[in-house]
Amino acid sequence: MAACFAAELDYAVFLGGLAFLFMAGVAQTLRRQPDQRLPWSWLALFGFSHGLYEWLDMLAASLADSLAFKLAGLALMAASFAALLEFGRRGFQRAGRPALNRWIYLPLLAVLALGAFSGETSGLEAACRYGLGLPGALLAGLALGQASRSSGRGQRTGLRWAALALLAYAPAAGLVVPEAAFFPASWLNHEAFAAATGFSIHVVRMLCALAAMTGVRLCSRGRESPTERPGLVRRWLFAGAFVLLAAVGWIAADWCGGSVDVQIQQDAPGRAGAIARGTAWASEDDSEDSSAAWKTRRFQRLQTAFAILLVTVLVTAFLVRQSSDR
Repeated sequence: MAACFAAELDYAVFLGGLAFLFMAGVAQTLRRQPDQRLPWSWLALFGFSHGLYEWLDMLAASLADSLAFKLAGLALMAASFAALLEFGRRGFQRAGRPALNRWIYLPLLAVLALGAFSGETSGLEAACRYGLGLPGALLAGLALGQASRSSGRGQRTGLRWAALALLAYAPAAGLVVPEAAFFPASWLNHEAFAAATGFSIHVVRMLCALAAMTGVRLCSRGRESPTERPGLVRRWLFAGAFVLLAAVGWIAADWCGGSVDVQIQQDAPGRAGAIARGTAWASEDDSEDSSAAWKTRRFQRLQTAFAILLVTVLVTAFLVRQSSDR
């Protein structure tokens, strides 16, 4: 049961990361088009780096605890949120709103310093989400909403959809954080949210990522004139590739989780017999068998995730090239 739950949680994180990577590909194509009201290159940078972070975070649960690995993931997360914040800041500048100078980073860096003084990686991650994730997603959502007011009918729906998705993503990613020693992370955190709602916050983040990807894709489609619309195959290439990779990810997560269930069921009779005989080494063997099963699953997840990552990068690059060649 635990392995099944872990597989489902892994899939939610995987699908969210996949959505961000595909959103980055679409944003990259929008960046190349003239008369842009938004700095799409910053949103593309956020999508790629945060999608990669989501997958690294998924692997972090599969690998032995490594401080260097965790710090590298936190640095990537902070960089992705900083790119999202810069997207929102520059978007407001292009919309003619009062300029938000770079001094806004100073109070945000002060929040990050509080996390550093906590002395734990969970506190540092919580501070990164408070100081960069929450304001970044809020500012980006507001910038997209502002741009939708002066956009054509074709783009307006996509921009508003993406704006609502990021505004919803702001509290999901910036307020619900890992448990830490300081308030409000000690009160509002992943465990508290799951206990109150019955599901993980990662599911909410996944839904927001899917909605944001859909909105950016609709915005891209809205810029196409009737004479520039691609053929049927190229029109559905993006959706088809995403569905295919999502299905592969689901099969991989289910297979990795199921392999552990089978291994545990196969080892159960032997462990039960050892316990019944009252041998002194029963508990040690039980622990070793369980550890071996989970290590096998970790290795499988590592192989599968990197294989899907490689395929995703290649597919995204192909989609970007196809869109830019229209």
